[in-house]
Amino acid sequence: MIPTHAKKVFSGILFDVYQWEQELYDGSTATFERAVRQGNAKILPVMNGRVLLCEQSQPDSDEVYQSLPGGRIEQGEEPLETAQRELLEETGLTSNDWEEFLKSPNFGHLQMDRRIFIARDCQKKDEASTDPGERIACKEISFEAFVALGKDPSFYDDLLKIKLLEASYDEGAREVLKQKLGL
Repeated sequence: MIPTHAKKVFSGILFDVYQWEQELYDGSTATFERAVRQGNAKILPVMNGRVLLCEQSQPDSDEVYQSLPGGRIEQGEEPLETAQRELLEETGLTSNDWEEFLKSPNFGHLQMDRRIFIARDCQKKDEASTDPGERIACKEISFEAFVALGKDPSFYDDLLKIKLLEASYDEGAREVLKQKLGL
């Protein structure tokens, strides 16, 4: 966490940077620094016994990557509200069966709340309405193809990749994940 005596030295669109003097173990001091970014919520949608995966591109890169639907938690918004909103916006889907699955509040010198929610039994409610800076195409994949993403360098989510790699190599972890998804 950012200490109360830290000073904001940069305010950006996505990131703020704070610095503070920190006493070290030998009694000397050093300047510490941490960037803060509004968190994000991603969704692991399950529909028709399959997992929904997205292929995305952003205007600042030619790269097309595979990811889960999701986005930034807006000021004053709860993470689950973000997940529900992003699922509807990016896929046109809704769900009445949500569970927080993974959470990683900090990432080294980056303070950013990252969460992944499972949305089971998703239903089509509307057409997707993505932001102008997004190109997103979603597809349903089998559980086996989902687990294989742990070894796929084009899969974007490092937090989930760990669980997928565990499921690749450990049958018990594979069954736990399958049950968690309701498959």
